Amino acid sequence: MSKLFNPYELGCDFSTKNRVDGWDPDMNCPNPHLLITGQSGGGKTTLLKDIINYLGNKRNKIVFVLDIHNGMDVENENYIKYSARNTNVGINPFEFDFDTDDGGPEIRAGVLVSLFKKHFMPNAGPIQQNILKELFIDTYKYKGIYDRDEKTWPRHEIDDESDDMSSGTSLPTMNDLEDVYTMIFNKLNVKGEMSKAAHISSEFSYYTTKIKEAPNERTKKKYEELLKKRTKDLETVSITEDIENSGYQEEFTWFGSFGIDYNKYKGRNVIATLNTIGVYIRTFSNMNIFNAKKPKFKNINRLDLSGFTNAGKPEFALFFFDLFLQRVFGKCKIKGEYNKRPPEQRKRGEKTDVFIVIDESRVVLPVGREKDDPYHMTNKISAESRKYGLGLILASQRILHYGDEILSNFYTKILLKTDSSDIPIANKKLRIVDKNLLTLTKYNDVAVIGRGSIYKAIHVDLFQQFKKKDLDTSNKESTIKHSS
Repeated sequence: MSKLFNPYELGCDFSTKNRVDGWDPDMNCPNPHLLITGQSGGGKTTLLKDIINYLGNKRNKIVFVLDIHNGMDVENENYIKYSARNTNVGINPFEFDFDTDDGGPEIRAGVLVSLFKKHFMPNAGPIQQNILKELFIDTYKYKGIYDRDEKTWPRHEIDDESDDMSSGTSLPTMNDLEDVYTMIFNKLNVKGEMSKAAHISSEFSYYTTKIKEAPNERTKKKYEELLKKRTKDLETVSITEDIENSGYQEEFTWFGSFGIDYNKYKGRNVIATLNTIGVYIRTFSNMNIFNAKKPKFKNINRLDLSGFTNAGKPEFALFFFDLFLQRVFGKCKIKGEYNKRPPEQRKRGEKTDVFIVIDESRVVLPVGREKDDPYHMTNKISAESRKYGLGLILASQRILHYGDEILSNFYTKILLKTDSSDIPIANKKLRIVDKNLLTLTKYNDVAVIGRGSIYKAIHVDLFQQFKKKDLDTSNKESTIKHSS
């Protein structure tokens, strides 16, 4: 069990000057979540960085900082830069939970279909969704991973605490999805019959192109090995037999070797559907962020997403956010309820050990009809994650950015400098009784802190320190000037 630590000191009551209780996610609040709002230049990022430092360096929590603008650097951080193409680290959409009840390849395939529909294909009907799901499942089979055979699940890649490599398999990537897609699409587009040699030769040009365009050595090596294998296959073909047996359809042999049923792709309008899906599959395959290996995480992990979010592909950035939030939440959930874990798994805190921090969280917050959708990942985490030891810290400029689902699940809220036009909205959404309380945030060292339904104005310690430094600097400059 963790040692007792001092809480994060917030400051003094604006009216009484008495110290207010600090923020302690393990002791004095029903959930560990923290919400911060404030205008640009009001100290929001400064306060957030100080809290990250407190959690990671003083409380030994695992902290994931999703840094959208590359401005959240703190001491002793594990800096990880993600970018759309030129990156050595990534996130694998095919990673699933090693859970025999609620995990596995087929369940993960269904989740991926939902994400594709949400971010890329909102008008996808049942036929398109079914074909896409089959492609995902067959990509697992292509790598030797079968839903009903848990021995084929690559535990060493799924479970961060396991070194079990007995499955002999590895998770597929978006490159593998493109391989399966291309093979199926080419076979469906074949007019007439082809010989076995012609089939293999058609694959040569595809593999050669992929080797030339490979974004990294790992991908290049993979296609070189496939090309080498098919070269050996071609050597076994008898020219005489191949001519005599012209019309040999090799797809059944190729697909059958992986346990893939090719016939399910022969339905009506499949080609048109594959054409639509192919645009996204090829784009994903060329984005190394969805093919590279995942990084090693430490205490404070700052994920620099500035290049990725500014790459002109917001739908891919949002897809990444959903994937990452799912992965962290899933890793915590699969360990079971936090208070029921053995003591050795609760060394980082009484109630929580992991935090996700998102500045400028408006980018990932649900909007429109999704604003209060309980299945949106930010809403789901805010509602369910506390029992699994996961805390969520969100920061944005306006309270208006948050739906009622999130506001009702965040016990602690810190409101910094608030625009006068936003004060009536904040009073209504948060049910603040004193309608003039937020006007006090016009002072640079004042914030309004809310715990449950109780709100009070405080002088923030952190901003008092800056105020004192500024005053000392000003006095020093004045003394020097006077001496001169």
